[in-house]
Amino acid sequence: MTRPITCGSPALLALLALACASGPTNGEPRIESIEALTRKGDYERAARASTQLLDELGPGSALRPRVVALQEQISVASGLETVRQMIFEGREVEALPIIEGLKAAHPDVETIDAWMQRVRTKIADGWFDAARIAVAEERFDDARSAYAKSVEFDPTRTVVQDLLTELDRVEAWRADVAEEIYYRGVGHLVDGRLLEAAGDFGKVGKYRENPTRADQRVSEVNVLLAETRVASAAALVADGHFSAAAKEYEEAARLNPNSARIAADLEQMRAEALANQMLIEGRSMILRGELERGAEEITAGLALTNLQKDVFQQELDGIVERRVQAAYDRALGFEHDFRFAEAVTAYEAILESRDFFKDCRARIDVLRDKIAEAERLYAEAAQAEDEADELALLRQIEVFWPDYSDIPGRIRALTKESDE
Repeated sequence: MTRPITCGSPALLALLALACASGPTNGEPRIESIEALTRKGDYERAARASTQLLDELGPGSALRPRVVALQEQISVASGLETVRQMIFEGREVEALPIIEGLKAAHPDVETIDAWMQRVRTKIADGWFDAARIAVAEERFDDARSAYAKSVEFDPTRTVVQDLLTELDRVEAWRADVAEEIYYRGVGHLVDGRLLEAAGDFGKVGKYRENPTRADQRVSEVNVLLAETRVASAAALVADGHFSAAAKEYEEAARLNPNSARIAADLEQMRAEALANQMLIEGRSMILRGELERGAEEITAGLALTNLQKDVFQQELDGIVERRVQAAYDRALGFEHDFRFAEAVTAYEAILESRDFFKDCRARIDVLRDKIAEAERLYAEAAQAEDEADELALLRQIEVFWPDYSDIPGRIRALTKESDE
């Protein structure tokens, strides 16, 4: 920011003493030169030259009063140029203390008064425009304050009083509308029509600035609306719709952000919704035969839930049953493939972790009997004295265990020998 030049600054005096080069030795021509610099607006050079000349003039010189007066002209002209530039840049608020400083230093200079009035008028214009904008945006308190500021800087603005009177009329009408809407909302609240009440109380702010009571009513209604959302969430939870319930709690938290209970329930419901999604994904994995991945997903979900633990545990128990069923099917496959010893081992493995499963014990007993019977008949066949008896014993084994040991080959051999 350009500042007015002060001719009496010690730093400037030192600078002028150093910068002094050559100039007219006669005082009159030098004064004329300083005046020319001042007219051109070269205030810095003019100030240096005037200070230099004043230093050279003796105390009794008749030119000293002229130089002193010239320095005052330079200071005023420099300061006013600074003010003019700041007004041009729209910085009249910053210019005001500068022009006030000039007025204090040079109280008898009328030009300063004119510029002072110009600066104050510009500031008043700014406040006046701000007031009109505030009226357009229905910020009436701000408008009143801005109008008052405008008059403070320019007391001649009599039109402001007319505008304030019009503002009073508008505000009175708006107050009537706001009151009507407010009490309509109260009626809706008494009737339990919460949404309509909230809508009415919310509209009051369009007609009344800082509608404290209406805002309080909005908060009260929102608390009641939040409870309706909580009730809706509870119904959804009962039906197992946890994601939808979480959305209801989110809306309840928005309506009543100060409720620690709702905030805690919201967090829990988000966890329940996530757990439920993990349950669905785990079930899909199980249906695809990915029992281990499904078990991991459901176990992780079980750690999140408080409300669905029974369902999750049932799914985990179901996975165990599926595993046992798969083991049973495998043992049954061994049995049907006449791999009786492997089937017995498989059935016994199932019963290691439980007392019973389907007909495992009965099948084990039957298979053990078959194994013992096969061993007995095979031993008797080995001791038979005649091939017919041996073949008959082997045929008995073949009935229930066609591929036991080497009996298929022995039966073929004995059959061939008898044919010959």
